[in-house]
Amino acid sequence: MILLKFIRNKFFRKVAVEEILQGFPSLKYNPRAKWSDYTTLGAGLGTFPLIKVNSIANASGVVAALCKKRSELTLRSLGGGTNLVGADRILPDTIFIKLDPGEDFGKIELYKDGSFLAGAANSLKNVLDHACACGYGGAA
Repeated sequence: MILLKFIRNKFFRKVAVEEILQGFPSLKYNPRAKWSDYTTLGAGLGTFPLIKVNSIANASGVVAALCKKRSELTLRSLGGGTNLVGADRILPDTIFIKLDPGEDFGKIELYKDGSFLAGAANSLKNVLDHACACGYGGAA
């Protein structure tokens, strides 16, 4: 009986998310983030686990680690755009990954043809402000 319990704990226990994230010291983890802090309308009374990443390397590393050690989890991303809907209940086995502005997700690049490439952590306001600063915009 003791041997069976040892084997179950050693090989079949769920690895805590916090334990997985120890390999990523620059990440910020909030196991009880509030939807009202992350939705445009301030909607949603529920809480949810949130990992904040600021680079592609961190994001891909943490996604790979979570998928390897906790494959039953559903991973969802939040950018810097308009997040309209939150939730009043906890979504089981779901972790949200917030893309923070930084070296990768906050870039806005202007191409010679006049098009822009904006990282996912930018809000529409940031993109429009950047476009105006580059001489684009105004009344049609």
